[in-house]
Amino acid sequence: MTAETWTIIGTAIAILIAIAASNRSLRHESRTDIRGLENRMNEMESKLTQRINDIETKLTQRINDIETKLTQRIDGVNERITVLDAQLRERLGRVEGMLDVIRDSIFDRRPPEPERAATQPPRSSAPP
Repeated sequence: MTAETWTIIGTAIAILIAIAASNRSLRHESRTDIRGLENRMNEMESKLTQRINDIETKLTQRINDIETKLTQRIDGVNERITVLDAQLRERLGRVEGMLDVIRDSIFDRRPPEPERAATQPPRSSAPP
């Protein structure tokens, strides 16, 4: 083999060694970049998880506040219904009483007077 051939072979070997070294360096940089990206993703995931937990806590508190307010309003409405029901029953009783008086006056029914009832002889079932 000639010197020129050995020079070409030596140059080729040097190029292959340089490429191998460059590949190792690139792999190392790639691994470092990947680790950095993994760490960044983990940090972002942690921040997102914390934010989700914060939002969930706030929403739970708002739901509880709304539930409390609705319960208070419902209790107030139920109390008002109870009062109105009592008033309605009272008024209905008065109206029924007035209707009884009107009906009795239409049919000329008068309640017995205490004096008249006491002085009337008892009715007997036997004929006179």
